[in-house]
Amino acid sequence: MPKVMPEYKDEVRQKILRAAYHEATENGYLSVRMEDIAARLGISKGTLYLYFKNKHEITHEVLQCIIRQFSEATAHAPDEDLQTSISNIYERTVKIVIIGRRNVMIEFFSLASQNPEIADMVTAMRTELGNAIEAFIRDQQKRGIIDPSRDPVRCTRMIQAVCMGVQNLATTGIEEPEIREIWTEAVLRILGIADAEESTEAENT
Repeated sequence: MPKVMPEYKDEVRQKILRAAYHEATENGYLSVRMEDIAARLGISKGTLYLYFKNKHEITHEVLQCIIRQFSEATAHAPDEDLQTSISNIYERTVKIVIIGRRNVMIEFFSLASQNPEIADMVTAMRTELGNAIEAFIRDQQKRGIIDPSRDPVRCTRMIQAVCMGVQNLATTGIEEPEIREIWTEAVLRILGIADAEESTEAENT
């Protein structure tokens, strides 16, 4: 039997994860079945089980993908100005979960109160994303871009709260461009950037 190259296996896994995510955004997490994911990809359900044991394992990997996207966005921050960094973080975290008929993250948070396994996954995601945000803020403080007197931990919690808040707003029908504006302004205010800009403008008038 011919061996499957590791690169090909990874490619198939990524396709499965993308299919699972799209199924969840279109039909809701609870409605996703392994056979639906397989059908979307045009493969057998048996083939799917060669890569993932069950739906929960796929869910865990999808959450990890979101975390990696966020980490990649913050990792590029030293080469970008703060506004660009915040925009990239928005693109790779908030925007990818509010586009579509269903907000998967809102559903995960709701299910976390009933399902200990999902609760553990959501808690781990919140912790890892929080660590990435905090590291980003501390780096920007060292560079003199963010006021060093700002508490990185407190700012991190507030940004996470804004992230969850705008996701909820998106479910009420507010369009994505306005969500982006709200997100950006809120984050800049939390980091003290908007306050500093307004003070400078006031001094110049």
